[in-house]
Amino acid sequence: VRDDFVVRASGDVFVGGLAAAEIEAEGNVVIRTGVSGRDKAIVKAGGSVIAKFIEQANITAGKNVIVQEAIMHSNVSAGGSVVCLEGKRGLIVGGVIRAGEEIYCKEVGSKIATRTYLEVGIDPAVRQSITELENKLREQKDNFDKLKKGIKALTALKNKLGTLPPQKETLLLELVGLNRVLNTKLLSIQQELKTLQAKMRESSKGKVCVQNTVYTGVKIMVKNAIMHIDEEMVFSKFYYENGEVRFTQYEEPSTKLMEEIKTEI
Repeated sequence: VRDDFVVRASGDVFVGGLAAAEIEAEGNVVIRTGVSGRDKAIVKAGGSVIAKFIEQANITAGKNVIVQEAIMHSNVSAGGSVVCLEGKRGLIVGGVIRAGEEIYCKEVGSKIATRTYLEVGIDPAVRQSITELENKLREQKDNFDKLKKGIKALTALKNKLGTLPPQKETLLLELVGLNRVLNTKLLSIQQELKTLQAKMRESSKGKVCVQNTVYTGVKIMVKNAIMHIDEEMVFSKFYYENGEVRFTQYEEPSTKLMEEIKTEI
């Protein structure tokens, strides 16, 4: 698919390669050679995305992202797992890689400490919702504080004068009404945020498994816990325990996951 082309489909899409173009499909997207996106390629799949390599692209998959050789300087988001194991390199370097469940690869980062972020343990869509709700909550709290200050000032003036001029009395009534509306919105946002955060904490999924080397400059987030890699590590699995990211020996993908991948390739 050449530069600036847009492909949309209700089923699966199979292409030879992808340049700075866009593909959106309700099913799987299979890119036989790979993606050279120059930071302009966009792929959105309701199912899985399968490619030989991904470079400088934005990839979103409802299920898995399966890559043979390398994911380089890209933003990748998978509701299921990200697997980059089958090729000689199995490399993830640069960018942000998010998976609702697991990430498997042979190597992460580079010897020159390229910043590489891996996030697992919660569906990226849910994590995005949490971030948006946190921002919205912050904004509404600021508005709520400003309203309260306005009401306080007008109430103090009314107490001092006995009555307010009609224009200011109308303003006070409007502010009191807005205050009730904002308070209801705040409670609703807080409840929704609480529900999503509980869902994140209760999830039993989330691990990063690296067969060979994890270089410095890599940040690993499992659920809401973060580990910064400040010395090279090998043959490692990273997982969540007691509010922290822990590590142990590398773990191979489950038979169930590998069978699922084989049906998609």
